[in-house]
Amino acid sequence: MLSLPALQQEVYQEFLRIFQYWETHTVDPRGGFYGRIDADNQPDSKADKAIVLNARILWAFSLAYRVTRKPDYRTLADRAYQFIKTYFWDKKNGGVYWSVKTDGSLL
Repeated sequence: MLSLPALQQEVYQEFLRIFQYWETHTVDPRGGFYGRIDADNQPDSKADKAIVLNARILWAFSLAYRVTRKPDYRTLADRAYQFIKTYFWDKKNGGVYWSVKTDGSLL
């Protein structure tokens, strides 16, 4: 049985591996994050982008930054926030759009 410090370290390492995956595979160089990645970790560059996924990415990388203070996590949280603010926010009526095209334009 693992000691509590060993278990904490194991959980923390898994936490870092999960965020490394998202950092490596989900960032869309055209902006924001890919809307879909297949089972072989290949992004679907034509997939729409959804507010729920982007909000979760914002929350997750914000939390990861608070826990680790790793600047890359802050950068990715900022990237998610900016994409939401720029493309998902309905400036005319308030609220957010459920999804947008891969380039951020409205469906």
